[in-house]
Amino acid sequence: MSITIPDSSWYRSKSSEKNAPASCPYANVHKCPRYYASLDMLGKAGIVTCISDDKKEYLDKLWDDSGLLPVIAEEDTGISGYPGNWSVFSNFCPEVAFTYFRYYASFLAKYVDDIDSTYARRIAEREKRPNDWRHEWAFISSCHFLDCSVYNQVNYFNSTNTDNKQHLLPHHNQVFFQQFYSKEITMSDQYNITGQVGAVGPNAKAENNTFNQVMQQAASNLDLPTLAAELSTLRSSMRSQATEVEHDLAVASIGAAESAAKKQDGAGALEHLKSAGKWAFDVATKIGVGVAAKAIETAINL
Repeated sequence: MSITIPDSSWYRSKSSEKNAPASCPYANVHKCPRYYASLDMLGKAGIVTCISDDKKEYLDKLWDDSGLLPVIAEEDTGISGYPGNWSVFSNFCPEVAFTYFRYYASFLAKYVDDIDSTYARRIAEREKRPNDWRHEWAFISSCHFLDCSVYNQVNYFNSTNTDNKQHLLPHHNQVFFQQFYSKEITMSDQYNITGQVGAVGPNAKAENNTFNQVMQQAASNLDLPTLAAELSTLRSSMRSQATEVEHDLAVASIGAAESAAKKQDGAGALEHLKSAGKWAFDVATKIGVGVAAKAIETAINL
């Protein structure tokens, strides 16, 4: 199974195919809540300079009043890990991800351990693909701005909401309009959000919400400690049997699922198990790790 390397060449190609601009027209803290949340989260994690308190106060008010902020953690921008070793970046703006991580992606996850990283890097070295992210990342989800899950809403917001343009006007020319949205949502600081749930794209919000609910319901039935232990056994067995690139990718997915299970992130574990595919299920069934096999089967059928 080939992988996508979402570097600048890939991005320009996608824009050309879609007859779209070379970069997102809303990649600005005043125009997109995800761009702002991604930049703000990097500042809180100490990866970039923090946004000033005055600026944050203004931007928090702007997006709190917009009606565009997520209401569940699975859809919120987040980082997990610990200072100096942040490991997962979820629901990120692809423009921000490229600026600081060199890839246009909405989700990035680092390797679970040195064994997995050494194994995957050896594959990357063998294939010699330019800008291969496997030298650094265990998994990334490529994303063009037109496929960003918030793009359609942000596009509509910027096209219709004149309030959002007030920061560009001189103070004496500002005119205040009735807000289009009245629902108030508080965005709290999130540091332990893992996993990006579902495939997203234009007009996909309702489908995404439904998929989130199904994923969460399925995750509630998992015995996560047992699953983590069995996935460790399964990963070792799969690694010894891997003969193809597809097998290597499945091993990495099982490792990511194991890490999520250890963190009590059932939905994240299922997402990675879904990527692991049928071969992982076949090996799990063969070696008798029943909880893992059942979880993979559930994930594949979601």
